[in-house]
Amino acid sequence: LLVEFAAERGNVTGAAFEPELAAWVAEDPFEREELAGFVDGELKYVTVAFKTTMRDEETSELVQEVYDEWQDLLRPFVATAPASLASCEGERCTLFVSTCGGRDDCGLAFAWMVTQRELVRGLFNG
Repeated sequence: LLVEFAAERGNVTGAAFEPELAAWVAEDPFEREELAGFVDGELKYVTVAFKTTMRDEETSELVQEVYDEWQDLLRPFVATAPASLASCEGERCTLFVSTCGGRDDCGLAFAWMVTQRELVRGLFNG
């Protein structure tokens, strides 16, 4: 999001950032509404895309390690985010919902990790 935005608008910061981002999204809402969302003129969400070297077929144990690292990375951001955008409960931070944001080219490793764990638990618990 920020790379695309900065390439077109330059280094916009401070009070000018949010209105400029809203105008940028409005120029091409079909492509950009998934990247940043405004409700009643207020920024409510942004998409943060990232790539890892982790393969989709990894075991849930390895995916859990990557997920835990991601949670550790998120914790400082969550600590300063508005309560409506993010929260931490115990060791788990919720700053995002999906690992792909509706795009077809993403992995679902974090979501599949939970499914794998529950399938194994169900196998042993009956």
